[in-house]
Amino acid sequence: MAAIGDAEGTISIMSLCKPLYETTIKEKEVMQSIFDREYRREKQLENQRRLESQAKAPSKKQVDPEKIQKEKDEKMAAKLEEQRELFFKQVSEGEDITAIRARGEAFDKQPDESKQMSSSIKIEKVNLEEGKNYAFEINGQGVPFTLEAGGIIAGDQIAGAVNDGKVMFTYQETAFEGNFTSSTNVDMNFRSGPGGDEGQVNVTLKMI
Repeated sequence: MAAIGDAEGTISIMSLCKPLYETTIKEKEVMQSIFDREYRREKQLENQRRLESQAKAPSKKQVDPEKIQKEKDEKMAAKLEEQRELFFKQVSEGEDITAIRARGEAFDKQPDESKQMSSSIKIEKVNLEEGKNYAFEINGQGVPFTLEAGGIIAGDQIAGAVNDGKVMFTYQETAFEGNFTSSTNVDMNFRSGPGGDEGQVNVTLKMI
């Protein structure tokens, strides 16, 4: 017997046949096989959808370490060239920059006495750490800067480069160029803008 009621309060009593409330001999096994079949089917559909999405997804670009290194080298060379151009503009005093460079190249090609004397000057190979903060002490005044990739000197009042003990930078419209004679001392020549002073100065390097 089964009693069924509705929202209006009507109740009906029904008599059920045995197949509706008694299980057959293999009913449990049949239902379990149906559930297993549907589960495997769902798994297969899920795997198929995943494979289709992977096939449509764009392939990742192959990383070429040589190309990345080449791009880094090109950026570094561009930064050094930019600093070199700035330096030559500071020391040109109205002269043609190409002529100044030509004189420097001619000096390198001619092993005269002055060149031999300059080559005998001791140059301490000092390689500073990238990302560290330093300061040059110029005439008792500290000039802070950060060393960027490629030996680039970057600061609020100073810009230049340092490489294997050689240093060149501009500070307060004055161009400096020289060499490390120790890990903290730099002998430098300086030259102000057009019509300005020029001479030599000892600069001290400090880490801050």
